[in-house]
Formats: sequence, C-alpha cells, structure tokens
Amino acid sequence: LDLDRAGLDAPVRQRLEEIAGSRLTGAGEVLIVAVTQRTQGRNRAEAIERLGALIEAARAVPKLRIPKKVSTGQKAKRRADKQRRGEVKRQRKRPDDY
Repeated sequence: LDLDRAGLDAPVRQRLEEIAGSRLTGAGEVLIVAVTQRTQGRNRAEAIERLGALIEAARAVPKLRIPKKVSTGQKAKRRADKQRRGEVKRQRKRPDDY
C-alpha cells in the first residue's frame, strides 16, 4: 500500500506509520508478506485482510492518559518504608562503626 496515494488523514497516516514499524519501506509503502497459504490468491487475500486490520488499528484514536497525583498517604507510607528499611540496614553494622 502506497501511503502517498492511500488518501488517509494525516493523524491516521502517522499512526499507521508507527504501527507498521519495519513493514514500512523507505518509499513510504507498507509491505505485508503472506506465505502461509498454498495458493497465491489465498495469500493475497490474507495480506489484504491483515492490511485492513492494520488500517483499522491506526484509525482508532488512542485514549489520552491523565497522570494522577500521588496521594499524601502514599507519600507518607513510602517515607515510613524507607525509614524502616534504613533502620534494618543500620542494625546490620557492628556497634563500633557508629
């Protein structure tokens, strides 16, 4: 599939380029190899089906991730765990080391 002549919207084309990965050639074509079937016609049909699935995946707009703030309780728990861990390590030393 030649992406220049495919008539895809810019965001869909960009997502398709990302999804295609190594299947994208330097000339801007998506190359799909299908050799699992015994006949050329079935291989071609499988390749077209996989290309359709690839384009459908590119059409799906990814959901934006909204970063959440770490709660005060979680921060306090983390500090307490670090404090406890440090105390365990301090107790491993010999008394004359500190």
